[in-house]
Amino acid sequence: FAGAGATTFAAQRRPSGMAVRQLRLIPSGVQRWNRDTIATTSDAFAYSSTMALHIFSLKDNRLRKMIAAHERTITSICWCPSDSNLLAACSINKKVGIWELENEDERFATRFTEVPHLMDWAPTSNHIAFCLESGQVVL
Repeated sequence: FAGAGATTFAAQRRPSGMAVRQLRLIPSGVQRWNRDTIATTSDAFAYSSTMALHIFSLKDNRLRKMIAAHERTITSICWCPSDSNLLAACSINKKVGIWELENEDERFATRFTEVPHLMDWAPTSNHIAFCLESGQVVL
């Protein structure tokens, strides 16, 4: 059976009862129209499918987290340079969210009046620069 359209499971009967094991991960909605939907830190990388964030460990290339981050297509993601537990994502519904990965908690959310297509976290501060659909750059 498939769980939430993202993972396929199989049930097996064992002497101790029923067991479920993961067969494979199905990348849901892998997109190619937004090119800034991958980000890295020193120990992890993340990419976004259409509406979810997928966080992998670089050490063993295993999926650590999958977070349903947006209700519409994600346009860009970026990691906080001073805290690898924070990942920002924006989408075509004009929403920006900052996620605490450990607890899968959206720590901050806001909406723009235009679609944010690109973003990047400032290397030495807590500011994020956004390039909006009109070409305007805002902090």
